[in-house]
Parts: sequence; C-alpha cells; structure tokens
Amino acid sequence: MLSRILSFMIITAMILVLAACVAPKGSIVILEESQQTGFSMEFSEWSSQGTCALPLKKDDTVQIDVTKTAGTIALTMSGRGSSEPYTGSNVQSGLFTVTVSESDEYTFILTGKAASGTISVKNLGSRR
Repeated sequence: MLSRILSFMIITAMILVLAACVAPKGSIVILEESQQTGFSMEFSEWSSQGTCALPLKKDDTVQIDVTKTAGTIALTMSGRGSSEPYTGSNVQSGLFTVTVSESDEYTFILTGKAASGTISVKNLGSRR
C-alpha cells in the first residue's frame, strides 16, 4: 500500500514538472470591440496560442494590422466550415486585407514564439 501511495506521489510530481515546462510564457491581452466588428491582441515575450472569433458575412473584408517587434508570429483565419482564407507562418509587420467568400464565424488563431507586438483586426464590411 505504501508503495502505491509513493508511486502516485512520484507520478503526480512528474506531471506537475512537465506541465510547468509547457506553460505559456510572456503575456497577451485581447480586446474585443463591443459591436463584434474587430479585436486587438497585444503580446510581450509571448510563447503560446491565442484565439478570437469574428462573425463575417459573404464578401466582408477584414483589415489586419501587424506590428511585430520580436519573435515569430503565425496567424490562421478559418471558418467553422472548411474555409481558411488566410494562413501565415512567419507574419511580418504590415497592413493587409482578406475578403471572405462565405458567411461564417471565423476564428483567428495567433501563435507566438518569444513574440512581442500587436495585431489588430477590423471588419471593413462588404466592398460590393
């Protein structure tokens, strides 16, 4: 019985140590606009993944403004269906737009590795 308790304690300690090795590092602040027209993410020395959702209609255009001051940033924009209008694995500072071909709720997945900077996403609406 004592060996089972000791084994359980050792396994629990190992799980805690391994969990600490993969814990998110740095900080991220996500601010969503109240009208669901956009959001911003500000991160500092951040190594993890963050998500934010934005409902968009067919032909809506989103403006994405990236300011990267350090590290590596990846950004994916995907709908609940199979639509994935944008994927970038080494996103640099810049301003660009993406137009969606179908109405859906799109999830923006930001992955950082020792990343610092900001990303702002704004729905410009339909240009048609």
